[in-house]
Amino acid sequence: MKLNWFTNEEDHQNSIPADILYLSKRWCGNSKSILIVGGSSKYVEIFKHLNTTHLNLKEIENLSEEGTNLSFDYILCYHSLSELNFGQCNKILSFMSKILKQKGEIYLTLLSKDSYFYKNKINTDNNLYVSEKQLEKLLNPFLIKNIEYTKRLKPDNKINPHFYILASKRFV
Repeated sequence: MKLNWFTNEEDHQNSIPADILYLSKRWCGNSKSILIVGGSSKYVEIFKHLNTTHLNLKEIENLSEEGTNLSFDYILCYHSLSELNFGQCNKILSFMSKILKQKGEIYLTLLSKDSYFYKNKINTDNNLYVSEKQLEKLLNPFLIKNIEYTKRLKPDNKINPHFYILASKRFV
């Protein structure tokens, strides 16, 4: 997160998170493809060394219903699944496991039910918050490589925990 030293606020619009920079190095390679789901178009620039496809959630939902022959080496869902309900998220992640290539990886973030906002029912109507048990169910189609549980502080010092997950396709 890039800090704006003059206003003492985080500048989300112009910063590139460290984990995204790490993934751009991890996922470099010839003829590799990445699906960037939702999120900012600035990530397309970060992953320009890959064959990049950028789709919003509605486009992904449509593809999952229609069927597709697309496949990707990597999928990035960085703060983009939170506007779904649990059932929609489960469906989308199941679809993503089908379009992820055999040795491919997915990186995603989800909000935790430990959040101050979830516990106090503040602006939670349009956000998906998950417990660890729900997380297990959502991630069932994948092999987990790493899960980080991070307690982010909002500008008002309210705790807003997230799960940061790196997973691969489950071998069939």
